[in-house]
Amino acid sequence: GFMSEKGLYVRAHEAFMEKIYPTMDGVDYTRQDMFSLVGLQNTPGHSDYKKAFNDVLYNLTHVNKEPLLAQDGKFFRKVIKGTKEIEWWVDSGKKLIDFKWPRGQDGSSFGFEHSILIYPGDGIHIAGEGNKGKTALALSLAVENIDNPAFEGVTIFTTEFNDLKFKSRIERFDWVNLWDSDKNRPKFELLPSVRHYEDEILRRPNNLVIIDWIKMDDEAWKIRAMVEKMLKPLDKGVLAFCTQKRSYKNWGEGGEGGMDLVSAGFHLMYQKLWVDKVKAPRDELSDPNHKWFGFEIYNGGSKFRDIREVQKCPTCSGAKKVRGAVCGSCNGAGWLDK
Repeated sequence: GFMSEKGLYVRAHEAFMEKIYPTMDGVDYTRQDMFSLVGLQNTPGHSDYKKAFNDVLYNLTHVNKEPLLAQDGKFFRKVIKGTKEIEWWVDSGKKLIDFKWPRGQDGSSFGFEHSILIYPGDGIHIAGEGNKGKTALALSLAVENIDNPAFEGVTIFTTEFNDLKFKSRIERFDWVNLWDSDKNRPKFELLPSVRHYEDEILRRPNNLVIIDWIKMDDEAWKIRAMVEKMLKPLDKGVLAFCTQKRSYKNWGEGGEGGMDLVSAGFHLMYQKLWVDKVKAPRDELSDPNHKWFGFEIYNGGSKFRDIREVQKCPTCSGAKKVRGAVCGSCNGAGWLDK
């Protein structure tokens, strides 16, 4: 009868608004997903309720003057109600960050302090081959910024270390005091790798967060969405993360997508760093985009030296040999200092 149909519709509408709608921020659902969420099964006894539920979806998507849902193929998503304007002219209290980069113990440097602008909320991506200096670079970023007043704290996520291994590694960074004697603990926090970094970043939106390194397993293609989720909760903080790079692949895991949303992206090979992308170079003269740097890491993966700009040898194009013989221009190094 009419009442029972109306009653079912009201029940279905309430179930949707209570159980499903609040969970739809940034999540798309198929009909089947929603049926499961409200406990609808494929049984004849549920078919009337299912029809009512489908009517609710139809009305919320197509009939309502202000639709709550939009449909893309099989998926339903929440319609965003009015996006807030970015009030760029109001002082938010945020300032350009005086960000510190790894430096050579011999006074050499990448020069990034002068060539790369880093803003609150920025992301830095280091794609590196296994064991080619990712951890040295990541820990250096933590150490060099340990007392940076721009950050409320420094958080390191590690995939590599247990407590003992980390202790022996971090103690080699002996040119900076990493101990907070008032609190009787280190000035940074060390956490194990987690599945959802965005949940942890949400608790530390003003920290320098360093992730060494993100395990992508078979989900490398998801990295763009993952980076977007990790950057979203940042306020005054900065995120620097490493991904594993196979030497025969041009990009870090997840391909180019991992570089899309970051402000600075690097590729690390043995004793070489390539600047893939810098969104905000300080000026055209010092623009580091697509520059190569050579360096050495010593003292158990803690110290840099001999950082300099390099280029592939123009004679052998980096191949180290010409017609089977060692290249005379670079003495078989494949590289020349610039």
